[in-house]
Amino acid sequence: MTTTPHWRIAVIGAGAIGSTIALKLAESGHEVTMAVRDARRREILTREGLRGQARGGAVERADVRVTASLDADYDLVIVPVQRHRIDSLVPTLAANGSARIMLMFNNASDADIWSDKIGADRLIWGFPAILAKVHDDTVGYSIVSRVQVTTIGRPDGVIDDDVRQIASVFSGAAIPTVVSPVIDGWLKTHAAFVAPMVAAAFLPGRPGRGHWLSWSSARELGAAVRTGMRAVRRSGPPSRRGTCARCRSSPDRYSPRCSG
Repeated sequence: MTTTPHWRIAVIGAGAIGSTIALKLAESGHEVTMAVRDARRREILTREGLRGQARGGAVERADVRVTASLDADYDLVIVPVQRHRIDSLVPTLAANGSARIMLMFNNASDADIWSDKIGADRLIWGFPAILAKVHDDTVGYSIVSRVQVTTIGRPDGVIDDDVRQIASVFSGAAIPTVVSPVIDGWLKTHAAFVAPMVAAAFLPGRPGRGHWLSWSSARELGAAVRTGMRAVRRSGPPSRRGTCARCRSSPDRYSPRCSG
C-alpha cells in the first residue's frame, strides 16, 4: 500500500490553478512555497496568506512560503503555467536540483525537448482537472471529480514510485488523481478534442435558451475535432514502455494495483 509522504513542494506562479493546488496541498500538511513574479501578489500572500473558496463554501486560508523565484531544492516542483511561459522557465528548472518536476497544463508538444533539458528521470507531466478564477486575491475553485480527474504520468510511459507518490499526495489533498501510462497521447487527444469544445462555449447565446448551435457551427466543430485527431495520429503512437498488460489494454486509467 502506498503511504502519503510529507513533502516540501514548490508551485511556480500564483495564477488560479497554481493557487488552488498550493492551497489544497498546504491544507493537507505539506510545506508549500509559491514562486511568484508579481511583487504585489507576493506582498499580499506574505501578509494575508493564501485564500481560497470552493463553490458554495466558506473562505479558506493557508500559510505558504513566498519567494520571487525558485530558490531551493524541493521534493516536488509543480509548474502550472501557460504553455508560452515554459521555454523561459526551462533553464531555471534544468539548473534546479529538485527531485521531481511536474509540468501541468494543456499541452501537445515538446515532451522530448523538455525531457532532454530538464532530465527525463525527474520530469512528469500532468493535467489539472480544476476550474478556478482569482477575484479580489481569493481563488474561487471547483475540483473536478467526475467524468475527468487530474491525470499525471511520465512522457516515456514508465510508472514508478515517484508518479504513484505524487498521485497519492494530490489525492490526499482532496484533488483526485490518476496515473496514465500514455500521458503524451492523453494530452494530445485532450487538446485536440477540448479546444473545439471550448470554442463552442463562445457561440452566440439566446436569452434563456443557452448557446445557439446551428448545423453549420456543428459541422465546423466536428471538422475541428477530426483535424485535431488526424494531427494526433500523425504524431505517432505514444510510448507504453514499463506498463503491464492490464494498463496497456486500458490506457485511459492506470490501476493503483499495477506493478508497472
